[in-house]
Amino acid sequence: MGCKAREGLSLLTLLCNCRNVLYTGKPFDPDDVESALEAVTAKTVREACMKYIYDKCPAVVGYGECFALVQNQQLFIVPQTNQ
Repeated sequence: MGCKAREGLSLLTLLCNCRNVLYTGKPFDPDDVESALEAVTAKTVREACMKYIYDKCPAVVGYGECFALVQNQQLFIVPQTNQ
């Protein structure tokens, strides 16, 4: 990307593109990012939660006054949902 092309981009966009290049090896077009975000559905979020969160032991950290911190037994109560 030449200097003239960079003039139109914000600093945040340049930083995000640099981070994307470091992580993936290629820059992302903002339209590609937007279409990827629009492709996320409730089903994909549920599948990811079931894979990475459900039935895992959570780590809970408290900083400061922790009197209202959730007890370990309360973390494993599964709310009933009507399907």
